[in-house]
Amino acid sequence: MLFHLSGRGLFFYLSWRHMVLVNACRSRSQAKDTEHVRLLAERIDFSLGLSQRDGTPFAILFLDLDRFKQINDSLGHMFGDRVLVDVAERLKGCLRQADTASRLGGDEFVLLLHQADARGAEITARRVLEALSEPYSLDEMSFTLTASIGIALY
Repeated sequence: MLFHLSGRGLFFYLSWRHMVLVNACRSRSQAKDTEHVRLLAERIDFSLGLSQRDGTPFAILFLDLDRFKQINDSLGHMFGDRVLVDVAERLKGCLRQADTASRLGGDEFVLLLHQADARGAEITARRVLEALSEPYSLDEMSFTLTASIGIALY
């Protein structure tokens, strides 16, 4: 089952191919030689093993910041990097200690939610959207961000 959450509403998609998203994340970790993405892939493999062994559900949230390129283009990459640090802190505040957050690159993040069903994933996604929509203040500038979230359940 796939869901798509964005700042503009909640959309549900049903699909038998939701594992394509998981595989995309795992193959991306092989393409990028970064420790945090490899760690995410290992944790996804662990969650898959648990789920296959005893049916423990988990969810993967794919998050993309809407129109983030405009921030980089108009205010510069150093400013954009500072925004991403703030976004990462807000994401961490929305997760449980057992969950995992990882930046894939650019303005893309993946959140792995252990022992999460559809309801738990939706609650977390709504919490993330709410946290990210709170105003940001950097260099005496105040602005807001929105994000889109895709959810894969296993």
